[in-house]
Amino acid sequence: MNRIQLLILSILESNKALSRYNGMTVNEIITLEEFGYKGNTYYKYLKEFENKGYVSPGVKEGNAMTFYITPQGLEALKEEKSG
Repeated sequence: MNRIQLLILSILESNKALSRYNGMTVNEIITLEEFGYKGNTYYKYLKEFENKGYVSPGVKEGNAMTFYITPQGLEALKEEKSG
């Protein structure tokens, strides 16, 4: 897992984005980070995580989709941090 992937999962976990009603939009994630990646980079990784089962789509907020971390994503994050 690279730095931005770890960052995305960590932001979702630390902001309690643990269910479809508490998910975060890409813009909310961007607001909380400081590395200057573009929105499409986050979206690409979120979709990759969705395919792996690490995140799931939540409810829409306006025109934006929200995402939340799944138990499988929490486990992957825990393993990455301990390893």
